[in-house]
Amino acid sequence: MASLGPGVVVGDFKLIRELGSGGMGIVFEARQVSVRGRRVAVKVIRERFASSTTRERFQREIDNVGRLDHPGIVPVIVGGVEGDLPYYAMKYIEGGSLSGVIHELRRMGARPGRAIAVQAALRESGRLELREGSTVEDSVSLEAWGGSYIEWVAGLGRDVCAALEHAHRRGIIHRDIKPGNILVTRAGRPVLADFGLASGQGQERLTATGEFVGTLAYSAPEQIRGDPLDDRV
Repeated sequence: MASLGPGVVVGDFKLIRELGSGGMGIVFEARQVSVRGRRVAVKVIRERFASSTTRERFQREIDNVGRLDHPGIVPVIVGGVEGDLPYYAMKYIEGGSLSGVIHELRRMGARPGRAIAVQAALRESGRLELREGSTVEDSVSLEAWGGSYIEWVAGLGRDVCAALEHAHRRGIIHRDIKPGNILVTRAGRPVLADFGLASGQGQERLTATGEFVGTLAYSAPEQIRGDPLDDRV
């Protein structure tokens, strides 16, 4: 397979730009070739990490997210294999990560009183042209950004918990909840992404008992110890 980058075609998708990367995969903005104008996000395994265990974890990520149907979780559109590397396409979320928003607020030296300050940080972190009133999503944004910063933060926490509850009811534990895995839409709503470390009910363990997976700063004590995890948040 050719080196991944803008202009490379993966399955039915032409890569445009890299959006981010994690331990085992790279995510690109792409356009679907057979559906003109459709923007998607495509995740592909890093070639140097394409071990049998990584491939199995990647396939589990596709299977697990495919079982979920919630507005607060990025949905999978289709999965496939290009050359010998697995990939999957998911809905493109126009916005930025919560970690990017936090970074911009700090850089701006902002101590928000109103949620509109978060919108400005989102614009900078995602380099967005935020329009108002032209679509349903934009009309919703008037409500989302009209309140206080505290109300917005509380609403974000509520919505993330609702998405997690949906996953938990289907036996799926995310195991890596952190600002970098929470996307914020143009309308100010959180969407949970990256189920690469998720564990599903009835699935065989891919890590040894006691082995730590996740992000240390955002992990529960039992996760750091390598103990079995449940649906407490």
